[in-house]
Amino acid sequence: MKLINFLKKYPLTILGFVLVIPLLISAFMYVPLFKFSKGNVDGWLGFWGSYLGGTIGTMGVVATTYFIIEANKVATKDAAKLNDQTERERIHTTFLLNKNELIIAIITELYELNNTRFNLLQKYVAYSKNMKTLKDNKKVLERNKLIDDSDIIGKIDKIRDSYQQYSTNRSNVLDEETKIRGKIITLSAQLKTESMYFPNLELDIDVFRKEITKSLDTLFEAIEKTTDDLSELDKISALIEQDSEGRKNSSNILIRKCRSNIDTLFNEFLIRK
Repeated sequence: MKLINFLKKYPLTILGFVLVIPLLISAFMYVPLFKFSKGNVDGWLGFWGSYLGGTIGTMGVVATTYFIIEANKVATKDAAKLNDQTERERIHTTFLLNKNELIIAIITELYELNNTRFNLLQKYVAYSKNMKTLKDNKKVLERNKLIDDSDIIGKIDKIRDSYQQYSTNRSNVLDEETKIRGKIITLSAQLKTESMYFPNLELDIDVFRKEITKSLDTLFEAIEKTTDDLSELDKISALIEQDSEGRKNSSNILIRKCRSNIDTLFNEFLIRK
């Protein structure tokens, strides 16, 4: 490379050396400097033939080497660009794959939280039914107390204690359910943020989130309006079961779509690579 740069920088100087030096030498070939070497035309032609042949051959080698080096430089640059593009695509694809896995993890956690929430609400219904039964039993005992109060007061006190315990348990269940609802709302918002990287999944995720919100609101209102009526409590229990099944199905469908999207992303990267 240094030789090539020198040739580019001092072309006239080199040309001078190439022509002037052999001209001077050939001039001496006509002069018999030594008794055993006489200058003549044959000597001049022989000298110039060998000199020019060697010079042209050397220049050919230099030129060929130069073009080979330049071609390698271009090929190296192209390979570097291709490798750089492939690396960028690899990083981008890895980013999307990780985001997709995160979405699956969020959906799975939402499903588990909803299951916990549904179980808590079923406990609420069960406690409410027990409280209703105790209340009815207490009324019966209080009526019988007018006829025979032997040992009835003690039974009423036990019923009252049990009723209070169920009431406390029911309040604790609602407190836990409220915390779970808060976690679900937070995760649902995060799911919305992560879905922005996937236009092909964004609509499905939006529908999924709306179903979760509807579930939260519907069951919350049902619990708020609950009464002692056992038939109403049975309706709430059935609604919880129905909602639980719906959340399971929608979660499985969305997870399958996300896993299919992972396969698509990976295959597209391999094709581009």
